[in-house]
Amino acid sequence: MSLFLDQTFASTGLAAILFGIVGLGCVVSWPLLPSRRGALMVQGTGACAFALHFALIGAPTASAACVLSLMQLTVALVVRDRVAKLALDGATLLALLLLTVATWHGLLSGLAACGGAASFMARTQRSTTQMKMVFLVAAPFWLAHNLLIGAPFALAVDLVSVAGNLLGLFAFWKRKQRGADGPRSLSCPTQLSPRHAFRSGHLSLGKLAIPKRARALQGAQVFT
Repeated sequence: MSLFLDQTFASTGLAAILFGIVGLGCVVSWPLLPSRRGALMVQGTGACAFALHFALIGAPTASAACVLSLMQLTVALVVRDRVAKLALDGATLLALLLLTVATWHGLLSGLAACGGAASFMARTQRSTTQMKMVFLVAAPFWLAHNLLIGAPFALAVDLVSVAGNLLGLFAFWKRKQRGADGPRSLSCPTQLSPRHAFRSGHLSLGKLAIPKRARALQGAQVFT
C-alpha cells in the first residue's frame, strides 16, 4: 500500500494534489450542513476541484462527470421554475451519456458514468437525507474507479463521503427517535392521587392523571 501511494504521488503533479485536497475538504464538510442550499454550494466547489484533479491525472470521463455535476448544482441553485429545472437536468444527463461515449476508455469510463449518473440522481432529491442515501448508492462505482486509476485523494474522498453520509443519516435517525420519544412521555404520565394531582398541576380524568401541559400538547400534536 505504501509503495502504491509513493508511486501515485510521484506521478501526480502539485496542482493535482492541491485540487485533491480542496475536493477532500468539501466532501468532509457538506454532509454536516443542515441546509440543502449550503450542501449544494459546497458540493459545487468540490466538483470543480475534482474536475481539474481528474483531468490532470488522465481520467477524462470522470472529469466530464464532475463538470456536469457542477452544471447541475448551478441549475439547482439558480433556476426556480421546476419545469425548466427538469428540462435542464435531463439535458445534463444526456450530455453525460454523450461525453461518456466521446471519452470512452474501457471499464474506467463505465464506472465513472455509473457513479456520475447515481450522483446526478442524488442531487435531484428534495431533502439532504434522501440525497445522502442515494449518494451511498453511487459510492461503490467511484470507489472502484478511483482504486483502479490510482487516485488516492479521490479514493480517500469516497471513504470519507461514505462515512460522512452514514454519520449524517445516523444523526437524523437519532433526532427522529428523540422526537418520537418526547410526545410519548407526555401522553403516558404516571398515575397520581387526586390530592397530589391537584398540587402538582395535574388534572384527574377517572383513574388517569394527565398534566395540564400534556392536555394542551395533545391537541397541538394533531397538527404536527
